[in-house]
Amino acid sequence: MNDSGSFILFLVTQFLLPFGLGYLYCRNKGIPTDSWRAGGIYLIALSAAMLLFIGLLGLPTHVKNVGFVTNRSMGLTCGAIGMVGGIVMGVLARRFEGTAALDLTASGTARMDIRLLPLTEFHSVYFFRMITLAILVLLGGFTLFHLTATPLSEITVVALCVLLMAWRFTVEWLRVGKSAPAFIHNDELVVSSADGHRQIPLTKIRSITSRHSLFMVRRYRSWSEHLAFLQLTLHSGERIHTLAESAVLEFPAGKQTLSALRTAVLDAKTKSLSTQQPASTR
Repeated sequence: MNDSGSFILFLVTQFLLPFGLGYLYCRNKGIPTDSWRAGGIYLIALSAAMLLFIGLLGLPTHVKNVGFVTNRSMGLTCGAIGMVGGIVMGVLARRFEGTAALDLTASGTARMDIRLLPLTEFHSVYFFRMITLAILVLLGGFTLFHLTATPLSEITVVALCVLLMAWRFTVEWLRVGKSAPAFIHNDELVVSSADGHRQIPLTKIRSITSRHSLFMVRRYRSWSEHLAFLQLTLHSGERIHTLAESAVLEFPAGKQTLSALRTAVLDAKTKSLSTQQPASTR
């Protein structure tokens, strides 16, 4: 079989067939095709195809600078590892995405425009934070491994980029550590922590600012499922930190929540002034 025929056979058996079967399975079971659970199913399908067609049947696969060759041991090993990884990924995704989908707002009267992250979404941020950390560690290890075999000018640029990413990741890690779940209820900001709930009247909030997140995410599957760091400064100078929904290319970060929070604070202060004026005229 020539290279063209091998390429078509490889494309059909290793990509089109497993992806098609995975997609049909997700649609049949009602699983969102852009979710991490679906990603685990796709990985299982791809690995099973590699295990079957390359490992057991011995169909040729493409190797860089060599061409199409038969490598059954590679097919068996990679296929088995991929299937285990897909199963683990599916189990974790089912746990975290399932709890996030069933999450309810903390207050029945909460404003729909204020999209502060609840506790379950905080756990999702913690989970993907560890995955991002593992990726950065692997990237740093890969850079150190090729340190001696790469020209100094190239490795300097790569090392500088890795250090900048590590610095930014550390800053965002600390910001997440200072943040706590919060929601609005009866003109009060309710902040949840391990010590309990703290209720802060909106009239005590002096300013609200937001910052973008680069590495901290709620999901990897979409540019719109990012998050923003919110800082609420009280008149006493104390700063309250929490997280809000945001998109990557949203300016300012979490603009919908930021605008709604500022409106809520202004309404609370206006209401407070209106109740104080009749009392002062008596």
